[in-house]
Amino acid sequence: DSNKCSFWIIEILLKNSITQWNIVFINLLRENEKGIVDQAIWGIGNIAADNVKFRDAILKVGGMKALIDVM
Repeated sequence: DSNKCSFWIIEILLKNSITQWNIVFINLLRENEKGIVDQAIWGIGNIAADNVKFRDAILKVGGMKALIDVM
């Protein structure tokens, strides 16, 4: 669906900008719509798996806590 495509495009664009994706994806975890939260989790996982620097950035900004909070 269009939400999945949108998140995929955002993920590709933000992979090179740690600060921007932190803001976008971590904030999306706070949404009330399950589909948006699911896609944000998926995006964070893909970005973290792509690069050690990005994984470390997720941990640095509290991304792990944010992911645990939505579970």
